[in-house]
Amino acid sequence: TPAGLREVELRMMEGDRLRDKQIMSTELDGRLSLKYELKDNFDGRDMRVEIRNLHKNDGNQRLSVPLTVSRDQAIDLQFLPEGGHMVAGLKSVVGFKALGEDGKGIQVEGEIINSKGKKVSAFSSFYKGIGSFDFTPEAGEVYTARLMLKGALKNYPLPLAKPAGTVINVRNPEEGDSIHVSISASEKVFNSADSWYLTALSGGRITYMEPMNPSTLIHVISKKQFPSGLTRFTLLKNKVPLNERLVFVDHLDRLQIAMETHKPNYYKRDSVSLAIYVKDAEGQPVKGNFSLAVTDDTQVRADSTGNNDIRTTLLLTTELKGKIETPGYYLSRKDEECWKALDYLMLTQGWTNYEWADIFNRPEPPAFEPELKLEVSGTVTNIFNKPIRGAQMLISSQKPAFLASTLSDTSGRYMFDDLPEIDSGSFFIQARTPKGRSMNFGEVRVESFKPPTIKTSYRDQIAPWYVDTDPVQLNYVKNVINAGDETRLRNSGIALKEVRIRSKKVIKGAYKVFREPDMVFDEQDIKESAAMSLYQILRQKLPGFKVVSEEGMPTAKFNKYVVDIFADGNAIPIRMNSNFNVAELLQQLNSTMVASFVGIAVYYSKQGGVRVKGASAKPNLQAIHNQQHELRSRGSDYYLHARTVLAETSARQYEFATIHITTKFRTGGIYNNKPDFATLRPLPVMHPQEFYSPKYGTAENADKADYRATVYWAPDIVTDSQGRATVSFYTADIPGTYTLNIQGSDMKGSLGSGSSKLKIITQAK
Repeated sequence: TPAGLREVELRMMEGDRLRDKQIMSTELDGRLSLKYELKDNFDGRDMRVEIRNLHKNDGNQRLSVPLTVSRDQAIDLQFLPEGGHMVAGLKSVVGFKALGEDGKGIQVEGEIINSKGKKVSAFSSFYKGIGSFDFTPEAGEVYTARLMLKGALKNYPLPLAKPAGTVINVRNPEEGDSIHVSISASEKVFNSADSWYLTALSGGRITYMEPMNPSTLIHVISKKQFPSGLTRFTLLKNKVPLNERLVFVDHLDRLQIAMETHKPNYYKRDSVSLAIYVKDAEGQPVKGNFSLAVTDDTQVRADSTGNNDIRTTLLLTTELKGKIETPGYYLSRKDEECWKALDYLMLTQGWTNYEWADIFNRPEPPAFEPELKLEVSGTVTNIFNKPIRGAQMLISSQKPAFLASTLSDTSGRYMFDDLPEIDSGSFFIQARTPKGRSMNFGEVRVESFKPPTIKTSYRDQIAPWYVDTDPVQLNYVKNVINAGDETRLRNSGIALKEVRIRSKKVIKGAYKVFREPDMVFDEQDIKESAAMSLYQILRQKLPGFKVVSEEGMPTAKFNKYVVDIFADGNAIPIRMNSNFNVAELLQQLNSTMVASFVGIAVYYSKQGGVRVKGASAKPNLQAIHNQQHELRSRGSDYYLHARTVLAETSARQYEFATIHITTKFRTGGIYNNKPDFATLRPLPVMHPQEFYSPKYGTAENADKADYRATVYWAPDIVTDSQGRATVSFYTADIPGTYTLNIQGSDMKGSLGSGSSKLKIITQAK
């Protein structure tokens, strides 16, 4: 039923910044129209509207709608000369790529003008904002691209041309059997004392290398020297790369995969036997590994364009920089224009990527060795932070029961290996002096796993299912809801009347906050969590708790709330020195001792007294900047509390939550003050799981509706020497068609995929 004439609150958000807020009402048919003019400095890639239903009987419903913004003045236009740069007096091919504010390619056209305003060339994009034009720059001249927009012009500078150097030009015809590489050079560039080479890399291997000199500037190279996929040509001068160009080679050597069922149509919950046949490009059967997915077309849209095909992924998208729109268009070519667009893609998103130092230098050992067994290592030091040699180290666990010992080496390091597999328990590590006495001073450190640093990058906003929903996606959501409702309604016993529990958990001796907490965890909850640190238990008990960087500072957040943490009524001591980061705050929260906790209370709702501050009408930005600078440069002994106080004066609008910890001795002690032991809770082991596939014909699933979207998945199908394999599965309850999608490779690395349809009909009564 349309929610007509309902009062709602709209919040215009840019990331976590509130840009505008207003109260509106829906129309009779439930529609809501909003017109808002974005300021030029707003980031259109990170805008959304949050809608909150203000009707008292609607349960405080909230929706978040990401906005797609594409303003002409925010078009990003980049020029990428073939080979890396232009050289004065030498003809070059200049690639270009135009992106709208939404990060997608946009069609553009314009002209190139010199410093006198004279038009010297023109350009027009060919596909998804990419294209190229020929251009010969003059020495000392500066060029500008003038983009012709709706009712306006916008200028973009072209890269400056080098006064002297080399230019590479590569022609890669689709139907031809050779690649033509030509080098143009300025006068007196070649010197007899230098060594020049034209090389090609394919899949990380050198597949072509020939010396260059003024008499051999044109190379015609057979495509047979290169495998299907990307090949990178590089002109080297004494191991220094000067020019580079990527091309795509396609030998049309994909595997031929066919599938055959034992009958044309199937009923609901019917058994399907599927035969798979794989041959190479020459028609010979091959042995290989394949993955099969069977999906319901009414709930999952089939990948008919090949955007997620194994060849597209391994040969194209993983080898190029940035996001590639419609990658399947380039490999499932329908006409000559597709090959031309593919070459433009190589020219732009495959632009210079020099990594020759990795080839000429000795390879470095991998930063992360394979974890073949469970190991625990660390160091033991004395009061002066000097390593203790020969310290008697003991490690133990209760579940499973385990005990082992070792000695620390000259650098104070110890290691326990071949440890038993442990799921939710922990290890207790204790140190004794070389004479077996208790250690009253010093520290036992345990090395924890440090994951690789992942650079932050812009990602497309993921639209919720209720935004621009197509029938297929809507069917899937409806079936998930229906399956849940049916599970709740299915009774196997006596239905009881509703029972409401009104009393809340009480933590004895907790600090008086004078309001009801929103969430309470008592000592039993804490013990059952098996968490070893404050960060671990908050992540487990508070979904949405995280440590992020906001306004350039590490910040603890619980969903949208900035978090302050207290122990027995006092802010917890977290020492952060100058130039701190998120990793340091995480380390502090992970060094706490949960064994001393007897209760945790969380306050975040407005009814519970949560504060909403910041985003004042006229914030003193200079004062805020000075406060932020002081906290960054000087640090704080009570960082989380200082960060929260600073957020209250921010130009942004924040909501705040507080977490109150009650300790066993009510002293606020949350850190391990004993120097002779440490605890470690390793990451649990994830065992391989088999994809659920019901077997009908038994009473086990007879009364349960089967609305599966993915009907069957087998990631480990192996064909025999005759290229054959057979699998079987059961259909679900929804009539219609299934898509059978199989992908994989043979033992030589050749890739292939296949797709077929399966029809499910309703059995006549």
